[in-house]
Amino acid sequence: MSDLFDRENFILDEAYNIAASDEYKDCKLYEKYKKLTKEYKKLIKQSIKIINISDSQHNYLNELQNELKLILDNTGQCIFTTNEELIIEENYSAECVKIFGKKVGNEKFTELIRPYNSHDNIQVIEQILNKDIFSENEFKRKVLLKILPEEIVYKNKTLSLACKLIMSDLQKSTEQILFLLMDVTEKKLLEKKIKDEQSKFETATKIISNNSLFKKLLKEYIYFSSEGINKLLNKSFDKITILQVIMKEIHTFKGNFAMFDMEFLVRRLHEIEELIVDMKEKNKLLSKEDIIKNIYDFHLEDLIKNYLQKLGEFIDNKYLEFEEKDIVVSKAKLEQLEQRLKQIKSVEAQIVLDEIYRLKFIDFSKLLEGYPQYVLKLAEKEEKLVNPFNIESEEHIPVDENKYYNFTKSLVNIFRNAVKHGIELPIERLEVGKSKTGNIGCRISKNKNMIIIEIFDDGYGMDIDELRIRTISKKERLQNMVSISVNNSEYITFSEGISTLNEIDEIGGRGEGMLAVINELNSLHGKLEIDTEKSKGTILKFILPYN
Repeated sequence: MSDLFDRENFILDEAYNIAASDEYKDCKLYEKYKKLTKEYKKLIKQSIKIINISDSQHNYLNELQNELKLILDNTGQCIFTTNEELIIEENYSAECVKIFGKKVGNEKFTELIRPYNSHDNIQVIEQILNKDIFSENEFKRKVLLKILPEEIVYKNKTLSLACKLIMSDLQKSTEQILFLLMDVTEKKLLEKKIKDEQSKFETATKIISNNSLFKKLLKEYIYFSSEGINKLLNKSFDKITILQVIMKEIHTFKGNFAMFDMEFLVRRLHEIEELIVDMKEKNKLLSKEDIIKNIYDFHLEDLIKNYLQKLGEFIDNKYLEFEEKDIVVSKAKLEQLEQRLKQIKSVEAQIVLDEIYRLKFIDFSKLLEGYPQYVLKLAEKEEKLVNPFNIESEEHIPVDENKYYNFTKSLVNIFRNAVKHGIELPIERLEVGKSKTGNIGCRISKNKNMIIIEIFDDGYGMDIDELRIRTISKKERLQNMVSISVNNSEYITFSEGISTLNEIDEIGGRGEGMLAVINELNSLHGKLEIDTEKSKGTILKFILPYN
């Protein structure tokens, strides 16, 4: 470029010298030509100056672009822009090549990730990030961007996803979508490890604080999984009854182990429930032996032993022993000793009697003490808010633990229902004028020779009409039907398969829980009264004989 202007100056100088010679000096145009030549020289100087400035600016922009790319390449993020069709543009950060393992310019983003993500996630991205989003107002654009999935998957990597719209006031064709992706795979694995460790610690804490209850539960589970299931073959049960007995036990064990935050075991027991439902549908094709074998294939005993082995680093083995090492005295022998001591009128005899009473009896409220914490934990999992509560008891009610244990163990289904069926989500409570935090509680009292347990909540209330409709629709296929008094007059039939939930998950939805409770209640010759009002809540009053 400099050579070009040097030549122009040389030609001007030559022409000027010729015009200034004697031959043309007296020409009328000489002065005008002389002035024009000077102006042209000034113009050349200005052009050189402008070009130098332009070159300088160009160099500066190149340096700025290189610095910006250097910054982007060191953010640890995959940063790129796309057009309205989600086609990735040529300039993107180095992390994109690292994440995708190839150059991604001119590729459609959703096609790049489609094989590794759910159809729903891809559909959401494509429906939101299109040309129409640019014509929305700012508030709606922000709302729509928040609907996008926070994470996506590419091959074996988990990626965080964030988007920003680059708007243009000049030309619509320059509008772009800025994507920021980050590989959070290791972070997610670390979070999972921390969560697992925390869960084990919480489980260990609950096992220690409720150790006698846990050991009893453990002993029953080991017996059921090693001998109890097999003994069903020796009874004159038909196939459906065998499946119902196993389902009832598995469902209650699932709830009881959930109280100790043993989520892995809960998930596995839920899988067994799914299997039992499948076997009920195919019962004509299966023998009793096939049913038992299918259950044994889950290795129920190994599941708990392996899980407890992993807890070893958090808890002493003495809290996890399967076999009791205490000296066992039969109840009959203990009662004989009690009668003899009553005949001896001495301080020493009374001391021994007090100790026998302590061994024989436990305050009824102790059998329920694990439920408040279980309710709070379950509510958190369900994204519901519940106020902390304690088991309320008007007086000390000494009972034989063995007599009431199975019934109180089955009440896990009632507390679970109070969270799942009863308490609304915070937003739903606010919409109907309630506080966003729900209430669940339990009261124990004694009236003459009866123990009264009331479990209540201030949630949805039972939909009696819905229960009645579902009962009628399934009546021909139901077994073990039990009628319960509701609101002092109506009678509703509870049975296996009756539930107001439309979805089944690890928590509930099959209608097994209520029936398990009622079966245990019947074995004690107790009764149940239900007081419920839609949108107000439910009170379940269990009345048990006490002696």
